[in-house]
Amino acid sequence: MRPALRRIKKVLVRTPGGRHVWHRVKKRSRDRCGICGSELHGSRRDRPRGDLCVSCSRTLMRKKVM
Repeated sequence: MRPALRRIKKVLVRTPGGRHVWHRVKKRSRDRCGICGSELHGSRRDRPRGDLCVSCSRTLMRKKVM
């Protein structure tokens, strides 16, 4: 199998005409921080939990306190 097709997931979809057709769905990329753009570690791809990494959220909290 070609490496480009390994990242594509196949899903069986029923059409309005009653046929079953395979659709190719690309996997989601990793969630990224909204400020610095680094990857969020420990977050699953199907459930986005947060939008900031640890270091950016820490600096934001320090700015709010001061």
